[in-house]
Amino acid sequence: MNNRTRLAVMAVFGLTVLGMTPAATATAAPSVGGPAHTNDGNNDLSHHGHQRVCTDKPGRDQGSCGTIIDTTVAGPLAVGVSAPSGYGAGDLAAAYNLPTGAGSGRTIAIVDAFDLPTAQNDLNTYRAQYGLPPCGPGCFTKVNQNGGAALPPSDAAWGQEIALDMDMAAAACPNCRILLVEAASTSLDDFGAAVNTAVRLGAVAVSNSYGGTDGSSDNYFDSNYFNHPGVAITASSGDSGFGVQYPASSPYVTAVGGTSLTRSPNARGFSESAWSGAGSGCSAFEPKPSWQRDGGCGGRTVADVSAVADPATGVAVYNSTPNNGQSGWLVFGGTSAAAPLVAGAYALAGPAGSYGPGASSLYANRGALNDVTTGSNGACGNYLCNGVPGYDGPTGLGSPNGVSAFTTGQSPIAAHYAALGGAGSFLGNPVSGEYSVAGGRELDYQGGSIYYSPATGAFSVRGAIRDHYNAFGGPAGFLGFPTTDESGTPDGVGRYNHFANDGSIYYTPNTGAQSVHGAIRDQWAALGFERSPLGYPTTDETPTPNRVGSYNYFTGGSLYYSPATGAHEVRGAILNEWGSLGWEASVLGFPTTGETPTPNRVGSYNYFTGGSIYYSPATGAHEVHGAILNAWAAQGWEAGSLGFPATDEYAVPGGRANSFQGGTLTYDFASGRVTRS
Repeated sequence: MNNRTRLAVMAVFGLTVLGMTPAATATAAPSVGGPAHTNDGNNDLSHHGHQRVCTDKPGRDQGSCGTIIDTTVAGPLAVGVSAPSGYGAGDLAAAYNLPTGAGSGRTIAIVDAFDLPTAQNDLNTYRAQYGLPPCGPGCFTKVNQNGGAALPPSDAAWGQEIALDMDMAAAACPNCRILLVEAASTSLDDFGAAVNTAVRLGAVAVSNSYGGTDGSSDNYFDSNYFNHPGVAITASSGDSGFGVQYPASSPYVTAVGGTSLTRSPNARGFSESAWSGAGSGCSAFEPKPSWQRDGGCGGRTVADVSAVADPATGVAVYNSTPNNGQSGWLVFGGTSAAAPLVAGAYALAGPAGSYGPGASSLYANRGALNDVTTGSNGACGNYLCNGVPGYDGPTGLGSPNGVSAFTTGQSPIAAHYAALGGAGSFLGNPVSGEYSVAGGRELDYQGGSIYYSPATGAFSVRGAIRDHYNAFGGPAGFLGFPTTDESGTPDGVGRYNHFANDGSIYYTPNTGAQSVHGAIRDQWAALGFERSPLGYPTTDETPTPNRVGSYNYFTGGSLYYSPATGAHEVRGAILNEWGSLGWEASVLGFPTTGETPTPNRVGSYNYFTGGSIYYSPATGAHEVHGAILNAWAAQGWEAGSLGFPATDEYAVPGGRANSFQGGTLTYDFASGRVTRS
């Protein structure tokens, strides 16, 4: 058959320098000396100029990035430096006592807006500089906010935010996978969709380095995007000093404040004080979570924990995509640096299911953090803006000292059960003890089960989905362990669980519970899952009668797969026509494309291994194949004078024919020629 070519909001300082005078032009980065992976303490950044990277002022329910760049180090002269300024990966691991050998198989998600085209190459340049293993296929993944491959447009300012976030996550957990989820815009709905995708794709920790106004919409965003029991969600507290931003104010996230990190002759080798730019305060809109007990705020207090954020004690980052002439080795600050560092600490600490709810594990293990007792970010007159012993707003409970503070200390199943609400949740009381299943553990409850494996963490499955899952063998079956709790679909109609082996089970009252996996699931996901024209699955994946391929039926069509063709959707009149001809057993064989509009937008078509089916409202759906298809193509397809096919191929004396809107094409057996009449 011929192939055919068819055709975000906190007050923004703009270019204001944060407490010092900006350099008029970029100058060469100071030499740091010593091994390439360290900053030896002679690299004094305190007198450098700094400015915000994102200078936009987003509207209501938007988020803005908080990255702050060192304008003295930045610029063309920074590109060729061999020993970057700013703290490197080894410095950060030493400062926070991080067990960087842990984390293998766990995924940290970075949620930001827009695309950084050079993300993976830049990340690997950073990793190579500091002796971290390269992050190739299977380690680095980049998707849009819905999990697809069609990425949003690039943005150089947000690209610097992305580079910072990736490098800090890699510095904290070199063995973790990096999942970059790029939102289509700076709306909190788009950021939230990206968070949901990150969790759906198996992230154990999700870093959010952006913020907007703490306001009356908080509860909406909490319930739709940030409530993911057992998954660590971190959010930067802001970079404008005393004041609260969202999503850091959400009780479902860990709000990450900021410190100034300096070298010290003490036993730790470093000291910290509250950074003057770190966000903190008392939310007027979010309730106080049960695990937070400071007495000076009746609502949610920000922050929970902290890490280096002061650009005057900034971190080294590599980004080759220029922004305002700044590229190469750069130095950044802001709580945007702290949030992915803390996400990395969570990932080092344990698998999904061993965190939370929210930041609760930190409050249960506050003695396992570095208490930060000095510094200030404002003039509130109390702990909400001043570093004090114990809890304070700018630095929370302190900064990481190892990772024991970042888990509950319970088994992952027990921790997840508690995070879901324990006996008061939909699970009810246990009806068994924990027991071993293939490669993991299970515990059954009155209303469902929680399954755990080291690679996936702990997640619950219940109701009709659990029944269907168990019918396929549960964790030992082809789906493997769950990677999400049962969750509601965006349209509010159905429910689903995703599983480790590229599979899902979807349920609605009308369709029941059905499994989708492998290439068919991937194609359904690319089309938009249940929001696509296909709707919900109405069958499990089923082998075709000839055993060559497989299919799932959906409320709005079908997806068919074979190893030779991949998975493609067929629906509507074209699906009915193909069915009447004998499906994949017909002369047409398996589909090789999904349904595609014709260039003139009048009709649509599917290609198959043995021909095509074309549809228009005037003619209906009809197949064309072989020599007649080739002759029709030579005359311009449906845009030519013949128009759309009006019949299937039919027998005539001595040959075969197809009728079209503008004539007939006849194939003669004897001559092998096609003529028009």
